[in-house]
Amino acid sequence: ELAGHVKTDRDIGAARLYIDRSFHRPGMGGVVTGTMRDGSLRVGQMVSVWPGVKQARVRTMQSRGAPIETAHPGQRTALSFTGIDKSDLVRGGVITSRDDLVYFRDHRVLALDLELLRESPITVNNRRRLLLIVGTIEVTGEVRLYDQSAIAPGGGGIVFFLPDEPVFALVGDHFVVRLPTPMVTIGGGRILDHLPRVPRRRDYEQYSYLKTRADWRIENVVLSELEKVVVVRREALLAQGAFARAAVDAALDGLLAGENVSQLGEFVYHKARLETLADTEDG
Repeated sequence: ELAGHVKTDRDIGAARLYIDRSFHRPGMGGVVTGTMRDGSLRVGQMVSVWPGVKQARVRTMQSRGAPIETAHPGQRTALSFTGIDKSDLVRGGVITSRDDLVYFRDHRVLALDLELLRESPITVNNRRRLLLIVGTIEVTGEVRLYDQSAIAPGGGGIVFFLPDEPVFALVGDHFVVRLPTPMVTIGGGRILDHLPRVPRRRDYEQYSYLKTRADWRIENVVLSELEKVVVVRREALLAQGAFARAAVDAALDGLLAGENVSQLGEFVYHKARLETLADTEDG
Protein backbone atom coordinates (compact mmCIF):
# COMPACT_ATOMS: atom_id res chain seq x y z
CA GLU A 1 0.00 0.00 0.00
CA LEU A 2 2.84 2.38 0.80
CA ALA A 3 4.32 1.98 -2.69
CA GLY A 4 1.20 3.55 -4.17
CA HIS A 5 1.68 6.71 -2.10
CA VAL A 6 5.39 7.26 -2.76
CA LYS A 7 6.00 10.28 -4.98
CA THR A 8 8.25 9.99 -8.02
CA ASP A 9 11.60 11.63 -7.40
CA ARG A 10 11.73 15.06 -9.00
CA ASP A 11 13.73 15.84 -12.11
CA ILE A 12 15.11 19.40 -12.03
CA GLY A 13 17.42 18.83 -14.98
CA ALA A 14 20.66 18.74 -12.98
CA ALA A 15 21.53 15.10 -12.38
CA ARG A 16 23.57 14.00 -9.35
CA LEU A 17 24.73 10.62 -8.18
CA TYR A 18 26.51 10.49 -4.82
CA ILE A 19 28.92 7.57 -5.03
CA ASP A 20 28.36 4.93 -2.36
CA ARG A 21 30.60 2.25 -3.92
CA SER A 22 33.58 2.43 -6.23
CA PHE A 23 35.48 -0.54 -7.66
CA HIS A 24 37.43 -1.79 -10.67
CA ARG A 25 35.96 -4.31 -13.08
CA PRO A 26 38.15 -5.95 -15.76
CA GLY A 27 37.30 -4.71 -19.22
CA MET A 28 35.28 -1.78 -17.83
CA GLY A 29 37.73 0.12 -15.64
CA GLY A 30 36.38 2.20 -12.78
CA VAL A 31 32.75 1.56 -11.83
CA VAL A 32 30.60 3.50 -9.35
CA THR A 33 27.18 2.87 -7.86
CA GLY A 34 24.65 5.20 -6.26
CA THR A 35 21.10 6.52 -6.45
CA MET A 36 20.19 9.07 -9.12
CA ARG A 37 18.68 12.35 -7.99
CA ASP A 38 17.60 15.68 -9.50
CA GLY A 39 17.96 14.62 -13.13
CA SER A 40 18.72 11.92 -15.69
CA LEU A 41 21.95 10.63 -17.25
CA ARG A 42 22.36 8.73 -20.50
CA VAL A 43 25.05 6.55 -22.02
CA GLY A 44 27.56 8.66 -23.96
CA GLN A 45 26.90 11.83 -21.96
CA MET A 46 29.73 13.99 -20.66
CA VAL A 47 29.63 14.43 -16.88
CA SER A 48 31.61 16.19 -14.18
CA VAL A 49 33.25 14.25 -11.36
CA TRP A 50 33.65 15.56 -7.81
CA PRO A 51 35.94 16.11 -5.93
CA GLY A 52 38.54 16.19 -8.70
CA VAL A 53 36.48 18.64 -10.79
CA LYS A 54 37.21 16.53 -13.87
CA GLN A 55 35.27 15.47 -16.96
CA ALA A 56 34.40 11.97 -18.12
CA ARG A 57 32.06 10.26 -20.55
CA VAL A 58 29.49 7.68 -19.43
CA ARG A 59 30.48 4.39 -21.06
CA THR A 60 27.83 2.00 -19.72
CA MET A 61 25.00 2.00 -17.19
CA GLN A 62 23.17 -0.74 -15.36
CA SER A 63 20.26 -0.86 -12.95
CA ARG A 64 19.38 -4.02 -11.01
CA GLY A 65 21.90 -5.94 -13.08
CA ALA A 66 20.44 -5.03 -16.48
CA PRO A 67 21.94 -2.60 -19.04
CA ILE A 68 20.10 0.69 -19.45
CA GLU A 69 20.52 3.68 -21.75
CA THR A 70 19.09 6.33 -19.39
CA ALA A 71 19.02 6.56 -15.60
CA HIS A 72 16.25 8.55 -13.90
CA PRO A 73 15.87 10.12 -10.43
CA GLY A 74 15.39 7.55 -7.69
CA GLN A 75 16.97 4.75 -9.73
CA ARG A 76 19.82 2.68 -8.33
CA THR A 77 22.52 2.91 -10.99
CA ALA A 78 25.99 1.55 -11.77
CA LEU A 79 28.11 3.53 -14.22
CA SER A 80 31.44 3.03 -15.98
CA PHE A 81 33.37 5.77 -17.75
CA THR A 82 35.97 6.66 -20.33
CA GLY A 83 38.42 9.53 -20.01
CA ILE A 84 39.03 9.39 -16.27
CA ASP A 85 41.30 7.44 -13.95
CA LYS A 86 39.63 5.08 -11.48
CA SER A 87 41.49 6.83 -8.65
CA ASP A 88 39.23 9.86 -9.23
CA LEU A 89 36.13 7.75 -8.55
CA VAL A 90 35.77 7.49 -4.78
CA ARG A 91 33.01 6.93 -2.23
CA GLY A 92 31.72 10.34 -1.22
CA GLY A 93 32.39 11.69 -4.70
CA VAL A 94 29.66 12.86 -7.05
CA ILE A 95 28.81 12.29 -10.71
CA THR A 96 26.80 15.20 -12.08
CA SER A 97 25.60 16.82 -15.27
CA ARG A 98 26.53 20.23 -13.81
CA ASP A 99 29.59 22.05 -15.15
CA ASP A 100 30.01 24.62 -12.34
CA LEU A 101 31.85 22.52 -9.76
CA VAL A 102 34.62 25.10 -9.31
CA TYR A 103 31.99 27.33 -7.67
CA PHE A 104 31.52 24.84 -4.84
CA ARG A 105 35.26 24.53 -4.32
CA ASP A 106 35.60 28.32 -4.15
CA HIS A 107 32.54 28.73 -1.86
CA ARG A 108 33.34 26.08 0.71
CA VAL A 109 31.72 27.68 3.78
CA LEU A 110 28.13 26.50 4.21
CA ALA A 111 25.36 28.47 5.90
CA LEU A 112 23.17 25.87 7.59
CA ASP A 113 19.63 25.86 8.97
CA LEU A 114 20.44 23.57 11.89
CA GLU A 115 18.02 21.81 14.25
CA LEU A 116 19.24 19.71 17.15
CA LEU A 117 17.47 16.59 18.37
CA ARG A 118 15.94 16.81 21.82
CA GLU A 119 18.09 13.79 22.62
CA SER A 120 21.30 15.53 21.57
CA PRO A 121 23.94 14.93 24.25
CA ILE A 122 25.52 18.33 23.65
CA THR A 123 24.78 22.01 23.25
CA VAL A 124 26.40 23.46 20.13
CA ASN A 125 28.67 26.35 20.99
CA ASN A 126 30.83 28.57 18.82
CA ARG A 127 33.79 26.78 17.20
CA ARG A 128 32.37 23.33 17.98
CA ARG A 129 33.67 20.67 15.59
CA LEU A 130 31.01 18.47 14.00
CA LEU A 131 30.70 15.83 11.28
CA LEU A 132 28.42 16.85 8.40
CA ILE A 133 26.82 14.21 6.16
CA VAL A 134 25.15 15.11 2.86
CA GLY A 135 24.59 12.45 0.23
CA THR A 136 27.49 10.05 0.82
CA ILE A 137 29.88 12.89 1.69
CA GLU A 138 31.15 12.93 5.27
CA VAL A 139 33.32 15.85 6.35
CA THR A 140 34.32 17.35 9.69
CA GLY A 141 34.47 21.06 10.25
CA GLU A 142 34.04 23.97 12.62
CA VAL A 143 30.77 25.74 13.45
CA ARG A 144 30.31 29.48 13.92
CA LEU A 145 26.94 30.60 15.29
CA TYR A 146 25.12 33.44 13.53
CA ASP A 147 22.88 35.23 16.04
CA GLN A 148 22.95 33.01 19.13
CA SER A 149 25.51 32.23 21.78
CA ALA A 150 24.57 28.52 21.78
CA ILE A 151 22.01 26.06 20.39
CA ALA A 152 20.60 23.72 23.03
CA PRO A 153 19.09 20.25 22.46
CA GLY A 154 15.70 20.62 20.78
CA GLY A 155 16.61 24.08 19.53
CA GLY A 156 17.73 25.41 16.20
CA GLY A 157 19.29 28.30 14.38
CA ILE A 158 21.57 29.48 11.60
CA VAL A 159 25.22 28.50 11.70
CA PHE A 160 28.22 28.82 9.40
CA PHE A 161 30.13 25.60 8.80
CA LEU A 162 33.76 25.64 7.69
CA PRO A 163 34.50 22.12 6.39
CA ASP A 164 37.99 20.66 6.32
CA GLU A 165 37.39 19.85 2.64
CA PRO A 166 34.98 21.49 0.12
CA VAL A 167 31.52 19.94 -0.14
CA PHE A 168 29.37 19.57 -3.25
CA ALA A 169 25.80 20.21 -2.10
CA LEU A 170 23.03 22.55 -3.24
CA VAL A 171 20.94 25.16 -1.46
CA GLY A 172 17.96 23.27 -0.08
CA ASP A 173 19.76 19.94 0.37
CA HIS A 174 19.16 18.09 3.62
CA PHE A 175 22.06 17.15 5.88
CA VAL A 176 22.76 15.26 9.11
CA VAL A 177 25.27 16.30 11.78
CA ARG A 178 27.03 13.97 14.20
CA LEU A 179 29.73 14.20 16.78
CA PRO A 180 33.04 13.12 15.24
CA THR A 181 33.63 10.94 18.30
CA PRO A 182 31.75 9.20 19.73
CA MET A 183 29.75 8.82 16.50
CA VAL A 184 26.38 10.12 17.73
CA THR A 185 23.75 11.83 15.56
CA ILE A 186 22.78 15.14 17.14
CA GLY A 187 20.64 16.83 14.49
CA GLY A 188 20.26 17.96 10.91
CA GLY A 189 18.64 20.50 8.65
CA ARG A 190 19.02 22.11 5.24
CA ILE A 191 21.76 24.03 3.46
CA LEU A 192 20.99 27.74 3.24
CA ASP A 193 23.86 29.05 1.13
CA HIS A 194 27.49 28.79 0.00
CA LEU A 195 29.97 31.45 1.07
CA PRO A 196 33.59 32.10 0.05
CA ARG A 197 34.71 32.62 3.67
CA VAL A 198 33.44 32.64 7.24
CA PRO A 199 31.72 36.01 7.77
CA ARG A 200 33.18 38.44 10.27
CA ARG A 201 30.83 39.24 13.12
CA ARG A 202 30.72 42.93 12.22
CA ASP A 203 29.39 41.94 8.78
CA TYR A 204 26.61 39.67 10.04
CA GLU A 205 23.91 42.18 9.09
CA GLN A 206 24.68 41.42 5.43
CA TYR A 207 23.42 37.88 6.00
CA SER A 208 19.95 38.75 7.27
CA TYR A 209 18.58 37.29 4.00
CA LEU A 210 19.27 33.86 5.50
CA LYS A 211 16.42 34.42 7.96
CA THR A 212 14.05 35.10 5.05
CA ARG A 213 15.21 31.90 3.38
CA ALA A 214 14.91 29.69 6.45
CA ASP A 215 11.14 29.13 6.20
CA TRP A 216 11.82 27.33 2.87
CA ARG A 217 8.80 28.61 1.00
CA ILE A 218 10.02 28.88 -2.58
CA GLU A 219 8.82 32.50 -2.84
CA ASN A 220 10.96 33.48 0.16
CA VAL A 221 13.94 31.49 -1.08
CA VAL A 222 13.79 33.41 -4.38
CA LEU A 223 13.27 36.74 -2.60
CA SER A 224 16.18 36.07 -0.25
CA GLU A 225 18.46 35.34 -3.20
CA LEU A 226 17.58 38.70 -4.70
CA GLU A 227 18.21 40.37 -1.32
CA LYS A 228 21.66 38.81 -1.48
CA VAL A 229 22.73 39.37 -5.09
CA VAL A 230 20.48 42.42 -5.79
CA VAL A 231 20.68 42.05 -9.61
CA VAL A 232 20.97 38.81 -11.58
CA ARG A 233 20.11 37.35 -14.95
CA ARG A 234 16.77 35.61 -14.62
CA GLU A 235 18.12 32.32 -15.94
CA ALA A 236 20.95 32.36 -13.36
CA LEU A 237 18.73 32.95 -10.32
CA LEU A 238 19.36 30.24 -7.70
CA ALA A 239 21.64 28.38 -10.10
CA GLN A 240 23.25 26.57 -7.14
CA GLY A 241 19.92 25.54 -5.63
CA ALA A 242 18.12 22.19 -5.61
CA PHE A 243 15.00 23.70 -7.15
CA ALA A 244 13.27 23.08 -10.46
CA ARG A 245 13.63 25.96 -12.91
CA ALA A 246 9.85 26.00 -13.40
CA ALA A 247 9.28 26.43 -9.65
CA VAL A 248 11.79 29.30 -9.44
CA ASP A 249 10.24 31.02 -12.46
CA ALA A 250 6.71 30.65 -11.06
CA ALA A 251 7.78 32.10 -7.70
CA LEU A 252 9.60 34.95 -9.45
CA ASP A 253 6.55 35.78 -11.57
CA GLY A 254 4.52 36.06 -8.38
CA LEU A 255 7.12 38.39 -6.86
CA LEU A 256 7.20 40.54 -10.01
CA ALA A 257 3.50 41.20 -9.50
CA GLY A 258 4.31 42.75 -6.12
CA GLU A 259 6.33 45.74 -5.00
CA ASN A 260 9.72 44.25 -4.11
CA VAL A 261 11.01 42.85 -7.39
CA SER A 262 11.27 44.19 -10.95
CA GLN A 263 12.69 43.00 -14.27
CA LEU A 264 14.58 44.91 -16.93
CA GLY A 265 15.34 42.88 -20.04
CA GLU A 266 16.97 39.62 -18.97
CA PHE A 267 17.81 40.95 -15.50
CA VAL A 268 15.70 40.81 -12.33
CA TYR A 269 16.45 42.89 -9.26
CA HIS A 270 15.39 43.69 -5.71
CA LYS A 271 14.12 47.28 -5.87
CA ALA A 272 14.70 48.37 -2.27
CA ARG A 273 18.18 46.83 -2.11
CA LEU A 274 19.17 48.43 -5.43
CA GLU A 275 17.92 51.83 -4.26
CA THR A 276 19.88 51.46 -1.02
CA LEU A 277 23.06 50.65 -2.94
CA ALA A 278 22.47 53.57 -5.29
CA ASP A 279 22.04 55.93 -2.33
CA THR A 280 25.25 54.58 -0.80
CA GLU A 281 27.17 55.20 -4.01
CA ASP A 282 25.76 58.71 -4.29
CA GLY A 283 26.78 59.38 -0.71
